Amino acid sequence: MLSDGLTQEEVLGKLYRDFARLAGEIALDRCRQRVLLGIVRDRLGVEEAELDKLFREEIQSHLALFCEDITEPMLAELREVDRQAGCCGGQAN
Repeated sequence: MLSDGLTQEEVLGKLYRDFARLAGEIALDRCRQRVLLGIVRDRLGVEEAELDKLFREEIQSHLALFCEDITEPMLAELREVDRQAGCCGGQAN
């Protein structure tokens, strides 16, 4: 048991579900991205190299925020369980 709130199996199950959901979201985002990039290239005449440069600049500027946005929903539920259980499995005040 990890705490009074969750067993190891429950935590592993939650992680598996979260990662599966994240993988699905990534797959959908990749499909949207391909479609949107195709539209931008075709309609605006922007070259692949220019789009790649803009993308890399955006990622470099906001990587920490992107990581936080991705992981926060997964961590929020675990933090709530910890708050309810209190430190080291004891009761919260």
